Amino acid sequence: MNKLIISSLLFFLLLFSSCEKRAIYQKSYPLKDAEWTYSDSLDFSFNIQDTDIPYDLDLGIRHSKDYAFQNLYVRITTYFPSGEQVEDVVSMELAQKDGNWYGDCGKNDCLLVIPTQQHIRFKEAGDYRIVIEQFMRKKSISGIKEISFSIFKAEQK
Repeated sequence: MNKLIISSLLFFLLLFSSCEKRAIYQKSYPLKDAEWTYSDSLDFSFNIQDTDIPYDLDLGIRHSKDYAFQNLYVRITTYFPSGEQVEDVVSMELAQKDGNWYGDCGKNDCLLVIPTQQHIRFKEAGDYRIVIEQFMRKKSISGIKEISFSIFKAEQK
């Protein structure tokens, strides 16, 4: 348990020390034993009140260097305050074709922060919910240690 807490703290330090922006929302899910199954949906709920300013949305993926794939397919479902929902299946590229990992890698782990949407404006004020599920061709995948989602106020252009 202490290893999990320490690794989560290191994950947050790496995530936030690499940028000067301060998150207005951030949530992280450590995955037990670095296993992510279809049944492990990750739920990110947040409230947006200011629809006049732009935001940046980032997805953080911490994985072991033993992760067996170049990418990670995820299904992302967004629930809007109006009740509308949108579903997308996205391939998150974790490694180059030659096998070199993207992101910051240490001895055993890599952390990749992927800007999923940049400089967007939310059209509605209210409660949003984003659910992320692994969408690989396997019921369970090994090597994904932690998933995080962050929202920042974007810098004005």
